[in-house]
Amino acid sequence: MAAAADAGVDREADATATAAPAGALYHGGESRQPAAGAVGSQMEAAVDEDSARDDLLVTPIGDMTDGTLFAAWTAAPGFFLVLRGGDTAAADGRAGDGGCSPAGGRPWAAAGALVGLYRAGAVGDALTTMASFAQYALLMHTRRQRPSRIILVRHGESLGNIDKSVYETLADSRLPLTERGVAQARAAGERLRRLIGNETVYCFVSPYVRAQQTLAEMVNSAGLSPSSYRVRYDPRLREQDFGNLQQVDTMRDLMATRKEVGRFFFRFPNGESGADVYDRVTSFLSSVFRVMDKVRSAPPHHRRYDNILIVSHGLTMRIICMRFLHWGVEQLEDVWNPDNGEVWVLERHPDTARYVLSSPVVCGQNRDEVIPVCMRSTPSSALDFDVRERDMSP
Repeated sequence: MAAAADAGVDREADATATAAPAGALYHGGESRQPAAGAVGSQMEAAVDEDSARDDLLVTPIGDMTDGTLFAAWTAAPGFFLVLRGGDTAAADGRAGDGGCSPAGGRPWAAAGALVGLYRAGAVGDALTTMASFAQYALLMHTRRQRPSRIILVRHGESLGNIDKSVYETLADSRLPLTERGVAQARAAGERLRRLIGNETVYCFVSPYVRAQQTLAEMVNSAGLSPSSYRVRYDPRLREQDFGNLQQVDTMRDLMATRKEVGRFFFRFPNGESGADVYDRVTSFLSSVFRVMDKVRSAPPHHRRYDNILIVSHGLTMRIICMRFLHWGVEQLEDVWNPDNGEVWVLERHPDTARYVLSSPVVCGQNRDEVIPVCMRSTPSSALDFDVRERDMSP
């Protein structure tokens, strides 16, 4: 008789597993129906650590592109089946928890499933995943709100570019543009107009006289209205310091020594090395990002601008690109200074929202090469991006 009773119990259990009524708790395909009034039994089944750990399916966290948000939904397949069972029980007018009112079936079932997920550690994983996804989404939103372009311009030709002896009697910061330099600045202003049209622009300028004159000629040539741009002079954009008043013969010897030591690390007496310029450019870029990330609802002088314009010097331009595009020292030294009045454009990539160098930049020992595609963007932004020669045409 006892054996028959046990067999009857086994058959009843098999039948229950085959046809699970509403409100049943599912684990790995197995259905467990609690006895009437046994709310605790359903809770206990939900927190069964061995069963829960076997049945949980948690997507690894860290790679947002692999759909990690889905981990929150697939952490425990039984979780949503519990909710469905409770809803069905309530709809049929039966107590989904075996002892509570029909309306209480879903909350008790959901609570049991959540306890099981918590004990198995899946709730924490799911919350971490969702927090990571939210952080990534916020980062991408911030990037896409930044200016479309960062436009780099080297000053026009100055007296020091055609006569090195002027450095003996006139400070580097006071050298004015030549007539040719004024023409180069005006040409750069025309290119600026073709690039930005009627968009707004925030201008960062070196305080050196030749850079200030270049910006003034560019603004006039581009026909910018006073309300469409703002100017900020920043000494961190100054030319590399080569010393105070420079003796021609002494500078010739120092330039030869620099070739032996390395252009980036050689420091001029009473002056700077390229590494020193790198440090102050890094500090300067923090100010650029603060301007770029200002919200549109801020006061007028904090409004978001469509473009950033930086008028500076040759080495400064190259180091700005070095910082944005993650160039190494050897790559920096392989790139030549831009010509006077030359324009380089960093454009925001439509997919990665990172800045990509879209201008042809000369490199190579004989200035007869253009930098490769891998140097036009960071590794995470290395996507196809056409060089826009039309924007750089005179």
